Amino acid sequence: MAAQVIANLLGQHSFTDIYRNGKQVKYLNLPTEYYLSRRGNQAVLEFVLPLAEPQPLVGKAFEISTYYSSYFVYITYKGPTALHLPLAMAE
Repeated sequence: MAAQVIANLLGQHSFTDIYRNGKQVKYLNLPTEYYLSRRGNQAVLEFVLPLAEPQPLVGKAFEISTYYSSYFVYITYKGPTALHLPLAMAE
């Protein structure tokens, strides 16, 4: 079912935009991993969206915007600690 949800999102152009320094950062056409689970009365879709080209981790911040054209969808991010880097990259 997760694959159907991802296909729906892509078909409706309802997904994620990533910007850095005011310019759009390209990512691969499809998420490499995606999961659909249930938390109480909510269906939860999680996905990994790899960038098309490596980006330097220092300098300008990334702006990530995920959207869906329906009021039935609630989108959240776990917070600033949701991004995990290998120790060597975090320094």
